[in-house]
Parts: sequence; C-alpha cells; structure tokens
Amino acid sequence: RGNEFQREPMEYVDEFLQRGVSVVVRLNDPTTYDPSPFTEAGIELLDLEFPDCSVPPPQVIERFLDAVDACEGRVAVQPHGDPHRAAHDEAPRLHGA
Repeated sequence: RGNEFQREPMEYVDEFLQRGVSVVVRLNDPTTYDPSPFTEAGIELLDLEFPDCSVPPPQVIERFLDAVDACEGRVAVQPHGDPHRAAHDEAPRLHGA
C-alpha cells in the first residue's frame, strides 16, 4: 500500500458496526470484492451498478430509496472509483437525519 489511508473495504466491517451501519450500497462493479465479510457480520450489501459519470436510471434510484427507507441503521455508500479509497471517502449517513 502506498497510502496509509488506503484500506481494503473489508477492513471497515468493525467501524461500520460501531457506527450502526446496516447496509452498504456498492455502486461500482459487483465483482470488485467479496461481500462475505459484510454479510457475515450482518451488514447487507446492495449492488446498484450503473455506468460511471452518468445519471443513475430510475430503477436504481428507486431501489436506493427503498433500501434507505427500509434500513434500520445507517447506510454507507461506496461510489464509483477505486474501492480501496471509496469507503474512506464516503461517510455513513444516518437514515432520517
């Protein structure tokens, strides 16, 4: 690792649990990493892939909003881009805040 702040997405499991994250929304390629560390910890992983630098289609927006409405905790969003920095760049947000 060239950057001390780069961590594998799975290294966020404990932090997400401490912060009450119950859903991770992954906007990039679903094959980027194995979701099992999240799911085994009870964190749902929702894949909503769409082309980078584009507007998400209505069905992706609807699935995202449905997930946020149904979530009983916080939602963390992993945007497009490098998965090693994405989780660091996006702070979990409190549903309903």
